[in-house]
Amino acid sequence: MNTLLSTIALSLAPLALIWITNNQLSRTHHSDIRGVWYFFSLSAVISFLLTLWARKSEVVDTHGEFHGQAGNVLSFLLQSSLDVKGSLLLCGAIVVVILLPQVLSYLFSGLAGCASAPIFVQGSLSFFVWGLVKTLSVASGVILIVPSYAWLDSWSDWSFHQYLGTLLLSEMLIALAFSVLFLYRNMEGASSVLNRIYQHRAFQPLETIRQWMSRRVRQQ
Repeated sequence: MNTLLSTIALSLAPLALIWITNNQLSRTHHSDIRGVWYFFSLSAVISFLLTLWARKSEVVDTHGEFHGQAGNVLSFLLQSSLDVKGSLLLCGAIVVVILLPQVLSYLFSGLAGCASAPIFVQGSLSFFVWGLVKTLSVASGVILIVPSYAWLDSWSDWSFHQYLGTLLLSEMLIALAFSVLFLYRNMEGASSVLNRIYQHRAFQPLETIRQWMSRRVRQQ
């Protein structure tokens, strides 16, 4: 009973965070809410259908062990859907490939006064953020469905307390997904603050260097 009450109490925080971020995002970025819940729902439905098929086909036993080639494929898909770190590394690598050559080009071209600001910066940031949000939403859907099925199907080594823990983790992941989007959408205010800070005379040497690196471009 104490564990149940503790889990319920802990679940209130992510639920409140989900409600707050949804309420804020619905004012100006309602499509973001639909996108997160779509990824969550899609992963939940697919997870349920695959788990149901796997049990009926005895690809997965009541101990959660995978069998055969189909089991290896399902195991790989499950691990991939929960690999938040791997997804972040992949998205980060793609962003680096897009932006780093532009930064290096800016520096080398600047020696000749021909530097121009990198492009696709906003798009790259959006790609990285949505990659993270998608990963968190998908992982939340998978973690909600698979352990729920395992507990309802009376799999071995699956207790009610473990099931409650996975539900809490699923809530935390989807709450984190909405929080990331909320912070991303509110970066405009932070950008204006940073721009005002940059205008301070303490940063004047940086502005002088930027103008020197693009001096040929401004003459055209």
